[in-house]
Amino acid sequence: VDRVHPRVIASVGFALLAVAFAWLSLVMTPDTSTLQLLLPIGLMGVASAAIWSPLSATATNHLSRDLAGAGSGVYNTTRQVGAVLGSAALGSLMAARLSANGLGSGGASELDALEMPVSLHEPFAAAMAQSMWLPTAVLLVGLVASLAFERPRSQRLRREAGAQTAAESAAL
Repeated sequence: VDRVHPRVIASVGFALLAVAFAWLSLVMTPDTSTLQLLLPIGLMGVASAAIWSPLSATATNHLSRDLAGAGSGVYNTTRQVGAVLGSAALGSLMAARLSANGLGSGGASELDALEMPVSLHEPFAAAMAQSMWLPTAVLLVGLVASLAFERPRSQRLRREAGAQTAAESAAL
């Protein structure tokens, strides 16, 4: 993250994570094998690794030492609030898609049935698959935002020092 522009790493991460959610949405059926689900889920893990470090570094990069702790706190608070709001939005969308697929919000307890009836497998899987398009869309917004990341000050200084050294060598 310190050697490559964070825009590159984060953009690849956001793009791969969006692809993973879209892929998961397309393969979520009652007949899907576990392996077919694990592949996009594995891609989610790889993509997440490319997102969080550049975001953290970019959020606090231009802060002075006396503001770094506060800036980090604001970044992490914002990240947690975003996660809570995203989870709530996804839960609401899942409930809406379940209702739209004929699985309204019944008052039955989960203890009333040990296994979901076969007739509900398809509409339930369809509702969950349709819900995966919300995080896909949000990740595409993140991709666009990550394209605006600035190069960190430390990378700019290293780059300028390298250019100056090259210019001095060429002058000799």
